[in-house]
Amino acid sequence: MNWSEKWLDELSLRASYGINGSRPKYDFTHVGIYNVYDYPYLGESGTYLYNLEQINLRWERTTQQNVGLNFAAFNNRINVDLEFYKKTNQ
Repeated sequence: MNWSEKWLDELSLRASYGINGSRPKYDFTHVGIYNVYDYPYLGESGTYLYNLEQINLRWERTTQQNVGLNFAAFNNRINVDLEFYKKTNQ
């Protein structure tokens, strides 16, 4: 790059990609849980559904993408920083 050493100070390109996630907020939501009423009726206790079963329960997935460009020229008189960032939750 001898042709640009008089005017170009910095030129860099960067890119990154990543996937991370977090577990579901509550434990055992993939199982239907039943509770028993506190009072009996005719000597028997009744049951009721405490939470609904979540069949398609999975970890939250976050995908992140980043592309950037740094450019400096003419003894750092011109500085350009470009950045593109995208974050997707699934």
